[in-house]
Amino acid sequence: MRAETPEEFEELAAEDPIMSTARNALEELSSDPVALRLAQERETAVLIHQHLINSSIRQGKAEGKIEGKAEGKAEGKAEGKAEGLQSAVHRLCRIFGIDIDAARMAELAGLDEQGLTALLDTLETERSWPKSEVR
Repeated sequence: MRAETPEEFEELAAEDPIMSTARNALEELSSDPVALRLAQERETAVLIHQHLINSSIRQGKAEGKIEGKAEGKAEGKAEGKAEGLQSAVHRLCRIFGIDIDAARMAELAGLDEQGLTALLDTLETERSWPKSEVR
């Protein structure tokens, strides 16, 4: 039961009393300027709501990209600094003849920037690997 043209709608209304009642109600609502205004306002509100949702999604994606890039840069800088400090530790150990075995490699890999800096300071002043874990 689907009417796409006014003629089909009339046929349905003639065949079924419920459809006739529905047609009458629709015609009455369609001729009421207040009802038309309310329907248009409701449709406009739905469109505005959809626009706001889509706009918020686009804005959220854009902000996420910006934050992701900033976080990526910060992480990259930190990793680069840590790699540079680790390289400096390896150079000092080579210069001072300090062996870096597996345990020391594991310790070195677990150190943050502060720990690596402390280890470098110890290597420079003591010219040997620290007796206890540096952190």
